[in-house]
Amino acid sequence: MVLSLFHRRRAKSHIEKRGSPRVALVDYYLFYLKDPLRDTSAIRGEVINLSKEGVLFESLDPFDPGSELALKLQIPYKNEFIRASGRIIRIERGSYPFKARVAASYTKILNGPKELLFDTLVHLVTEKKEGDD
Repeated sequence: MVLSLFHRRRAKSHIEKRGSPRVALVDYYLFYLKDPLRDTSAIRGEVINLSKEGVLFESLDPFDPGSELALKLQIPYKNEFIRASGRIIRIERGSYPFKARVAASYTKILNGPKELLFDTLVHLVTEKKEGDD
């Protein structure tokens, strides 16, 4: 089995614009929407770390650090997504005016075999990142 969740190439993400803010982790980039009732523009971010406790990413587009942000995380796997939901827990200003590191916690929203698959994918990603150092 070949597992390739993250690639450095840029890929276009399909983001649904109905309901709550959406997030898609696609080719090492994270997309989310801020203030969905007032502003539905997508904000890109590069994923720095993904673990069982949460995700840390650096935004690539400007946004207001005071914005209330919700999180919908989707990890693409084969022809489907493993999904989780969560909340932004910390926004840290970076050295550039439009960059910020954002930490978010999440919980799985699917039970059964997909929940185990989510844990397995996160474990493999975490293990690979630790082995790269």
